[in-house]
Amino acid sequence: MVRLHCRLLVSLMALCLALVPTTRLSADLVELYDVAAGTLPGDQGWLAVVPAPSTEQHNGNWLNLDTTADRASQAGYFSESPFNGALQHPDMPVLDRLAGFHIDFQLQVLSEGHNQRDDNGDGLDDRAGFSLIAISEDLLGLEVGFFEDRVWVYAAAGEGTNSLFTQAEGIAWDTTQMHDYRLTLLGGNYLLSANGSSLLTGSLRNYNPSGVNPLFDPYDNPSFLFLGDDTTSADSNVLLGSISVSSIPEPSGVLILTLILGRVAVRRKYRTRPNAR
Repeated sequence: MVRLHCRLLVSLMALCLALVPTTRLSADLVELYDVAAGTLPGDQGWLAVVPAPSTEQHNGNWLNLDTTADRASQAGYFSESPFNGALQHPDMPVLDRLAGFHIDFQLQVLSEGHNQRDDNGDGLDDRAGFSLIAISEDLLGLEVGFFEDRVWVYAAAGEGTNSLFTQAEGIAWDTTQMHDYRLTLLGGNYLLSANGSSLLTGSLRNYNPSGVNPLFDPYDNPSFLFLGDDTTSADSNVLLGSISVSSIPEPSGVLILTLILGRVAVRRKYRTRPNAR
């Protein structure tokens, strides 16, 4: 009965967030990358770090980012310099998780490969060749990893033995097709959906202290986004579409439901985490 109740709450949250209008006033929606413009993210305000032999190109319809030539290479797009916050995207809004916001992006994973790296001994590989990092203004946020057949969330410290940057909740999912993804952050929780259907939900994380070199540490940057390959243990070849951030109108029922769900998500996370791929 308890499990049925938990699933019902998750479904209700997904339904409520899905009902939030996707058409908003221009002040509430910020397009950070317009793929239809035919230019690269670095031409539209992003800090693009794509060292050789990684490549980026616009193929007329999509942005292609490829790091497969050298698994140890890293490449991607930062909304600001992870070192000192300089070179910030001129249109980047404040990411206020308490008010709530959506991150919309289009993604197709053409290929992804990763080393057998299991940092916490749970039988799951812990590095993905493509990630989305979203950090709110007060440093709570999320990193989502994409395999070819699975989408999953990086854990923070304190979620088990050696849990930092290991697989937390995840779901089998074919990422090799082009999908419209939406990551919603509201209160202390998140909802990841694809093509309007819920994939994952759970709690936001604080990854600090991350142990990452301060020159490249993105996790202590307020209102921060990254899309790309941020690990030397995996690689990917992906197509990216437009990227936008929009605010959530104020349906109080969603907020109340999210506060309730905060307790449910913790239990749900530990039920789903041990599942094999």
